[in-house]
Amino acid sequence: MNITPIEIQTAGICLEIAAFEEFHHLTSDEVRSYQSSIQDKIWEHDFHINCHLTESYVDHLSQRAIEVLLKCRQGAQLHDASWIIRQISSSEKQTYLH
Repeated sequence: MNITPIEIQTAGICLEIAAFEEFHHLTSDEVRSYQSSIQDKIWEHDFHINCHLTESYVDHLSQRAIEVLLKCRQGAQLHDASWIIRQISSSEKQTYLH
């Protein structure tokens, strides 16, 4: 499995969000409202590592992150970070650089 640094960063964002005690009390819509914040954090990381991500790849990653967060809210275990990384990591070839 090829994992990009930005996928690892996105998994970290998921763990950060899910770590809040009130996270499991959020509705699905409230979890989905995190998407723009996740996108902002991905773009911020892109700026720091200067890898010039495409907008469609950032959208893809943020959507995957929301899917992971929804599974976590439903009780998926967070103690295995590799599970989150596998969920975020794209099995299909995504064009992620300009």
